[in-house]
Amino acid sequence: MLKITQTKSKIMNVKAYLSMLAFLALFKGREASAQTSGAQVGENLVKDLMWLVTGGGILTAIFGIIALINAGRAQDAQGKSEAGWFILGGILLAAVGGGSMLSGVFSNPPGN
Repeated sequence: MLKITQTKSKIMNVKAYLSMLAFLALFKGREASAQTSGAQVGENLVKDLMWLVTGGGILTAIFGIIALINAGRAQDAQGKSEAGWFILGGILLAAVGGGSMLSGVFSNPPGN
């Protein structure tokens, strides 16, 4: 039993050593990505917020389409009207988010 435990321990040490060597070979000479400035953090937060707005708009429009289909099956005129507003609002949200992302990309091109 002791030999099995020692063998397992040696195998684990070899695995740890090989994974460390693989990590060093993979990331040799690269700058750590954790070194960011406050401006980069702010830019990333704004980009993420714009993706959230755009994604929320798309999901709202999809919800509106589903509501429109269900209201059409139920012959519900008010439901059709509400679904239309959901679709319109979702498209507008997606357009605002997409436009903000495009203007951010074109006003601050990468590499400057």
